[in-house]
Amino acid sequence: MPARALLPRRMGHRTLASAPTLWASIPCPRSELRLDLVLPSGQSFRWREQSPAHWSGVLADQVWTLTQTEEQLHCTVYRGDKSQPGRPTPDELEAVRKYFQLDVTLAQLYHHWGSVDSHFQEVAQKFQGVRLLRQDPIECLFSFICSSNNNIARITGMVERLCQAFGPRLIQLDDVTYHGFPSLQALAGPEVEAHLRKLGLGYRARYVSASARAILEEQDGLAWLQQLREASYEEAHKALCTLPGVGTKGLLGNAFDGHQLLRPFIFCQDHLREGEELEPQLPSSLSSIPHGFCDHYWTRDVDDPFLVTHLSPGSRGVVSPLATVIGHVMQARFLAL
Repeated sequence: MPARALLPRRMGHRTLASAPTLWASIPCPRSELRLDLVLPSGQSFRWREQSPAHWSGVLADQVWTLTQTEEQLHCTVYRGDKSQPGRPTPDELEAVRKYFQLDVTLAQLYHHWGSVDSHFQEVAQKFQGVRLLRQDPIECLFSFICSSNNNIARITGMVERLCQAFGPRLIQLDDVTYHGFPSLQALAGPEVEAHLRKLGLGYRARYVSASARAILEEQDGLAWLQQLREASYEEAHKALCTLPGVGTKGLLGNAFDGHQLLRPFIFCQDHLREGEELEPQLPSSLSSIPHGFCDHYWTRDVDDPFLVTHLSPGSRGVVSPLATVIGHVMQARFLAL
């Protein structure tokens, strides 16, 4: 009887226990990062808990699974080339560190914020390890265009369908096929808007394709987005609000350039205290924020010339409002002040 042909074995999602030799770790206590609070919080929409406490998603055009113990962040990366299944390299791990902005020490910031706000001090113990992600600017921009008048569950579906339709296929794990985020060129095509409407993006479909074309045709493509990281707040805000779907979403320009574009400073929500709903009365320009507010949420622990120039003359540091520690429970916009 002829031998049955062997089918190639499908790669599956790993767990730390199932394949420990394929994982590498980064020293990072839970007080500095809580994956379960940060990844599903509405900053990124591409991470899934595929196994208990194991989060899988796309980072730097590679598929990762992340998990953590009390003092370590454990990472494994899936490579399409099955001949190279080794542990993440130091360069690959550095991409993870930058994504979570692990060079910013939350313990020092929490201590300072607690010293100037008694309510922060009370709730901070419940929500330690909440921090901002530093995402790819293209993913950040177009995810936020999808977020207009939307909620986290629907945004997640829209972003995933957008990636499946226009992003490069990376790898299949179990029954899940992962795609990279689409390029500007892919989103600027003539049939993109119609296709995205069929995928349920509604009026946002026009903003996605029009913004991609505007960046490519009227600006300098990806380089233009990246250089906004070094621009002043006013310059970045003004530039972003010229894009279709950004300026029309009120403070979305603030959300984008502050939320990931890309410095570890304020993000604020419609809700500022647990169980307390407030109508957002936020200024459209950073210059109109009372200096007292910036001084109240100021720390000198991090040297950032941008913040020195635009938030507290003569001071150095990173600022955050109370909402930093409770933002993950709110289905609200990330608004940079």
